[in-house]
Amino acid sequence: METLRSRLPIVFGFWLLISLIVLLRLFLVSDLAIQMIYSPHDDGLYVSRAFHLLQGEAFGPYDARLLVKIPGLSLWIAGSRLLGIPYLLSINLLYISAGIFFITALERCGFHRIILLFIFIIYLFNPVTFDHQWFRVMREPLSIGLLVVILSSMIFFLNGIRSKQILFWPITILAVSFSFGLLVREEDKLLYALLLFFYILVLGYAWACGGFRSTIIRLAILAVILMPLIFAFTGKAMVRSFISKHYGLPIIHEMDEGEFPKFIAAIRSIEVSKESRHVMVTQESLKKIQETVPRLIPMIERLPPPGPGSYSCARFNICDEWTNGWMLFWIKDAAFSAGLTPDLVSAQKFFHDARLEIQKACQNGQLRCRYNGEGLIPPFQVQWVMPFIKEGTEIVKMMIRPPIGVAGELPETFPVDDNYGRMYQFATMTHYFDSVSQVTSTLREGWKNYPQDLYLSLEYWLRYPDVASAKDFGPHGGGDEWGAVLHYREHGQHEGRIWEENRLSEKKSIERMSLFGIPTVKWRKRIAHFFIRFGLILEILGVIASIGRLLLWRIAVPGPFHWIAIIFFAFTLVRLLALSYVSTYFGQLDPRLFFSTYVIGLSFISVIIFDFVTLFLSWWRIRQSEAFDAIPRSP
Repeated sequence: METLRSRLPIVFGFWLLISLIVLLRLFLVSDLAIQMIYSPHDDGLYVSRAFHLLQGEAFGPYDARLLVKIPGLSLWIAGSRLLGIPYLLSINLLYISAGIFFITALERCGFHRIILLFIFIIYLFNPVTFDHQWFRVMREPLSIGLLVVILSSMIFFLNGIRSKQILFWPITILAVSFSFGLLVREEDKLLYALLLFFYILVLGYAWACGGFRSTIIRLAILAVILMPLIFAFTGKAMVRSFISKHYGLPIIHEMDEGEFPKFIAAIRSIEVSKESRHVMVTQESLKKIQETVPRLIPMIERLPPPGPGSYSCARFNICDEWTNGWMLFWIKDAAFSAGLTPDLVSAQKFFHDARLEIQKACQNGQLRCRYNGEGLIPPFQVQWVMPFIKEGTEIVKMMIRPPIGVAGELPETFPVDDNYGRMYQFATMTHYFDSVSQVTSTLREGWKNYPQDLYLSLEYWLRYPDVASAKDFGPHGGGDEWGAVLHYREHGQHEGRIWEENRLSEKKSIERMSLFGIPTVKWRKRIAHFFIRFGLILEILGVIASIGRLLLWRIAVPGPFHWIAIIFFAFTLVRLLALSYVSTYFGQLDPRLFFSTYVIGLSFISVIIFDFVTLFLSWWRIRQSEAFDAIPRSP
């Protein structure tokens, strides 16, 4: 009892410091909100699908873009909105919670709280969390948080085997985060490699610890092997069933499943005079198809012509072709605009029939063709070995030191129209885009002879369409008060909604003010720049510490964290090879794809450094003690 009483102030102080660090992190981004941009294959797609989900309209009407990205982020946005949590806050809460989960797992492994405090600071203030893309509706922040949770759950489980105290809730967390992670990014199917490494590790670790003698540990191992696979299969099956019900076929991702990848492979098989790894569909092959496959003429005629003004030309210096990152989308868009793919079933049939016609033309000699795979990405060719190495080298650089564009002040307005902004606002619950600001002056003039409360209610409903559609808050939903006024008093302030800011200032609204009116942009930049330099030093020290830790393994056998760190870096190697292969054909990938490696890698090597220093000092004291005992004593 006395021991517990003496420890309480230490525990309380530790978690108080953690709470203060979290508050500081939230304060530093308190002046930011979700950026709204037109991006029909990224941000806008995720938000649009979530918006339609919340309206009970599945993912919305089918078009060429609806299923070009898997739907995990849209599901997250819709789920956060249903819980009343703004999207940006939900992402930050996931990231923070994942970090707390991580240091809690490390504490179970025996790491000192002072070390954990430093690790948490390094994790929480990682400069990628200040990058401008963190404040777009992009998948990387969600993917990072889920991966941290997955790895922390693995540490928890291994520590349970070591201590013979198995906890089943980390297995459930692992299964849920793994299965949902598979729905976030297309390349996250590589998480199966991480899971396989973990399975091998669990079996070996349990054998070394004598865990197989315990029935409960055997059951736990069976559960940790089966549950992630069952959850992953069930999760994807549910999404497929949902899509099949509303769109006719169980296809989650059109760029990877069904007929479209095979159709692209058929076009790619046509021999052309000039080949480039960045161009699968050439203008020459399209011209040949136009002469032999009439059904594709309406689609080909609608494809935008390449030219010196294209980003494809600026990025790859290929100005007479469209490179792979654009052409694949142009083909789907052109087929849809020509009326050839009005729905998912028709699209699959169209691409299937067109593929068969191309293959038939190849067989009867109308086209000269050679086999070049059946998927979206062609089989690897020996001639691309050097580009593969080059792309891999660039990826390693981005993993070690990704370019960071620190988010600055928000613009006065986002260049989007009212409907687009309201859709964003409704789905993400961001307060920054004020749809009323686009029409306020006109409204105010038109309603100047009407009651002020009526005008304010109209402003409120325009800004928050979810309130406008709620029958309990209609014009007279509040009895003597206007429904919007009542809603704002009872719910709006707690939900973070902003209202009537135009009364405060026409030029500087409350939405553009940081907490307490303190500008935080300069602090974000200073912290980010410091961490980028500090991170490079940590990485160098981490390599040295890792080598030193291996040399001292006889003194202290690697624990659960060390083994999870090993399989994480093995997983990183697999991911490096896979994405280098993709990059060989699509060109240099966006740095944000490697934010997860930087965040987790920096956190892991920080733990390794602290662990090695502690172990080395212990070893040094032992050596000094042995040397002292070996000194001859006088009789």
